[in-house]
Amino acid sequence: MLLSFGDLAESDELGEGTPVLPALAASGGPAGPAAHLLLAYGLGARRAEEQLFAVDALLALAAGGQLDAARLGQGIAELTGLHRLKLQRIAAALREVVQAGAYATVWAVLSAALPPLLRGTAPHGLSALLSLAAECAQRSGTHEGIPEIDEPAARPGSSQLVKQARRIKSATAAGRRSGAG
Repeated sequence: MLLSFGDLAESDELGEGTPVLPALAASGGPAGPAAHLLLAYGLGARRAEEQLFAVDALLALAAGGQLDAARLGQGIAELTGLHRLKLQRIAAALREVVQAGAYATVWAVLSAALPPLLRGTAPHGLSALLSLAAECAQRSGTHEGIPEIDEPAARPGSSQLVKQARRIKSATAAGRRSGAG
């Protein structure tokens, strides 16, 4: 099943296993590493219909207290580093999660995904993910900063990556000042 999910990111065909994600999330059992990896692949699926199955699963896992946001974020970063996921697709899928009001959940996922993504050469689509992370940090009032954001936030210039890094740094600093959490 994991191999067929891996193909979602590259195939134009509707993935046969994708509708399984919401059922897997609703099963009530613990969501382990494989479930979170399947979820990452689903969020990065090429077709929006398949992404929505992953969005539903993510929301169900979060509502049931079964989502390991750090594990999901790390999986997204690892699969992106292996060129198996495209960050613009991840950002689009996570934007759907935000539409449900789950700013803190998406922030938790992205705050785990961003540190490895910010190291080295920025992968294509990182600005879209940073923009969503900045919105989530602002809306959730988090006080949890990302140390790796300091370097791009301090760069001169006004590229989208720099602007969004500054927004994240500002939002998390404001959360610390107000005592949010």
